[in-house]
Amino acid sequence: FPFDGYWEDIGTPERYWTAHVKLLTHPDYRSLVQALPLTLPSKNAGQLTHSPNGSVRHSVLSDADYRHEAVSYSVISNCYVGMGKRADALVAYDCDRAPSTGDLRTGLYFRNQEIFRPTEASIADAGLVHS
Repeated sequence: FPFDGYWEDIGTPERYWTAHVKLLTHPDYRSLVQALPLTLPSKNAGQLTHSPNGSVRHSVLSDADYRHEAVSYSVISNCYVGMGKRADALVAYDCDRAPSTGDLRTGLYFRNQEIFRPTEASIADAGLVHS
């Protein structure tokens, strides 16, 4: 049947991660995210977050403990990001803990398991400059 809307194949972990990050790097990401259907049960699903002090930027958080962390270009749901950790281009669902060392930084996590860690080429394809 004819379809005039937007469609993208997100059938691999890399494509799934890339689609999320590309959405959050789009100049009009706020209205794009607000137009999306809710797909995860949550008390505050799909909450766009951008903190005044800059510790959370271009991210969608729901049921996430992120009070003391730096979060950018991330989608985090039902997760805990540990004290002193950073989330940068992170897509994480249902993670009750962060790795004990280093940052829970870039990649796709589900139920405490790393599913995908992007290469520098993947990071560039998503429109990010990785530091």
